[in-house]
Amino acid sequence: LLMGKTQFIKMAIEDVKAIVKNMDAVIISTSSMSFMEDALVLKQLKQANPQLKTMIFGAHPTFMPKFCLTHGPGIDILIRREPEFIIRDFVINIDKNWKIEIYS
Repeated sequence: LLMGKTQFIKMAIEDVKAIVKNMDAVIISTSSMSFMEDALVLKQLKQANPQLKTMIFGAHPTFMPKFCLTHGPGIDILIRREPEFIIRDFVINIDKNWKIEIYS
């Protein structure tokens, strides 16, 4: 996993796809305004690395989880409500065979 300082870098999608070929996961915050674009980017990243796990969180996934999972190509995992501990546990255990629990 690539961890470290958070910073904004404007990059072309092809450059990002090259980076994710060596990554295990991508975790993004999404909103109602950006959801469809975010989902399409995740789909492109998964095409570059089919083993990549993608996770989204934010208000839109919290209040519209079924919509996000059915209209979000490339989304593997959706977090509702507070994401901090879930993301931490996911990153710590990414190499283990997790059983994903579905809650409605």
